[in-house]
Amino acid sequence: ENAELMEQLFGPAYGELTRAVATKPVDRKAWRTILDPARRLAELTNLVYFRRGKQYMATPEWSAAADASRKTLLAIGDAVKQQNYELTRKRYEAAVESCNACHKKFEKEAPELKPYVPDVK
Repeated sequence: ENAELMEQLFGPAYGELTRAVATKPVDRKAWRTILDPARRLAELTNLVYFRRGKQYMATPEWSAAADASRKTLLAIGDAVKQQNYELTRKRYEAAVESCNACHKKFEKEAPELKPYVPDVK
């Protein structure tokens, strides 16, 4: 089931990404703590892309939503490579919005993801 896939695979990686992006990285290792879960989530999204357990999963809208989520997650990695924290935060928030849009359209019982990205002072 999609709910189990999200809970067991996506949930831990999303939590890791959320914690990592909450603080501006101070060194290369810290940047990596953002990059790794973003890439894992992008790859996990490929599993969603190919799922066909429910009727809506065979629609072009399902494939488009999965592809959009994957692209927003990969975009986080591009911002990390630039070591641009503000851009990383914006792209993280865009990824969360993309995931939530998919949840609202296809899995209405799925919880809304809440990004936690504190202001940098």
